[in-house]
Amino acid sequence: MVALLLDGEQQSDAHIREQLRVKQQHADELSDYVQQLAVEATSFTDESLPTPAQLCTNNTLTLAIVVPFRRRDEHLQVFLPWMRRHLLTEHAVRTQEWSKGKADPLKKPICRFAKFVVVEQADNLPFNRNWLLNIGARYAHETYAADVVALHDVDTLPMDGVSYLTVPPLPLQLSAELDRIGFIPASPHHTGGVNLLQYAQLVSVNGFSNELDDSAEGKNFFKRLQSVGWLHNAKVMNRPPVGEGRFFTLSSRFHNTHSKTIYDDSGLVKSIKGWFSNPLEDVVGPMQADGLSNARSNLKELVEVSEDTVLLRVVPQ
Repeated sequence: MVALLLDGEQQSDAHIREQLRVKQQHADELSDYVQQLAVEATSFTDESLPTPAQLCTNNTLTLAIVVPFRRRDEHLQVFLPWMRRHLLTEHAVRTQEWSKGKADPLKKPICRFAKFVVVEQADNLPFNRNWLLNIGARYAHETYAADVVALHDVDTLPMDGVSYLTVPPLPLQLSAELDRIGFIPASPHHTGGVNLLQYAQLVSVNGFSNELDDSAEGKNFFKRLQSVGWLHNAKVMNRPPVGEGRFFTLSSRFHNTHSKTIYDDSGLVKSIKGWFSNPLEDVVGPMQADGLSNARSNLKELVEVSEDTVLLRVVPQ
């Protein structure tokens, strides 16, 4: 797919569109199959974690996983048990390394897990991922004293080697290698999927823009990080070493209407090409006037889904 896209300027859009349509059909079929496997794999481990989960005694640094959500129940039913299993497995591997004296002294551990904070947009307006992330991250910090937040799409699941329990010195796009694009990193400034960062770092860039749509939100966040020096390389998003950012995505059939436009025949070429494009337009805007500090919502309902999961149903204020 990458070679095709790189050569795309020499081919007609119609030809590219047809080949991508076939590839997307195959990807969707595989994704459906993977989702079923994930359901079966997690059906035996759907017990919630006792929270706050004390994973080590080195410190009290606390992680919360924030999930923007609307009409993705099929995804959430897989996401929660999958993530519980992943966190427990990572913790077990880390404990074993410590017992053998193999701990990396440069990797500061996160010793407490607070909650999965699922933030549901409870209206029919266009889905606003950025706003939900701002609301959820702030709630996680104020309610559970989360020092570190994983901002996590519900349809994106980690494979072995992905680490959530280490404090990132810089904001980190965990989901650097996605199955649907051949486990090859997207454009240098792509910041979607899953990001892990310290809450203080999120505050320093005033979170995400509440106003921008999906086409600009990732670029805007990249520019915010870039503007305050949170990028190791000012032209590339911070990412884990190759092999430690591998994720697979669940079936697109459960996407809501707004999200589904990326899979249209007409939108697919533009969207996929955009992941690999180099131009970065100026989309910063008034950072301090639009973001975490002025994200407002009305809480319609708070649901304790399980011991380790809280669901906030919110609408704009």
